[in-house]
Amino acid sequence: MAKERLTCTVRWSWRPAWVNDSNRAAASNTRSWVHFYLNHRLLHLDPLYGWAHALHHRTVNTGPCSGISMHPLEHLLYLSLPFVFVVIPGSPFVVTFSRSTTSITATSR
Repeated sequence: MAKERLTCTVRWSWRPAWVNDSNRAAASNTRSWVHFYLNHRLLHLDPLYGWAHALHHRTVNTGPCSGISMHPLEHLLYLSLPFVFVVIPGSPFVVTFSRSTTSITATSR
């Protein structure tokens, strides 16, 4: 008599589509925050801080647009999030969500 194997398969198709989309959005938001944090830490290193990031810290009159008072290099790094998906694959939904949230949340970070 042959031994019977107990196999367990996980099927993800039972979940509704909104659950999958919300998981993707959460992953995208996490990538966005990690990307922002790593870029900000990079900009606080000595050569880049004096050259590019000090302009951001010299803004003393804070207002609605003071979050985008940045050197062009900072804008380039900040808006480079969609290029992360060249290295870390993501669905088109995640890439579009990341790009749109990066564009509209520049002043809230």
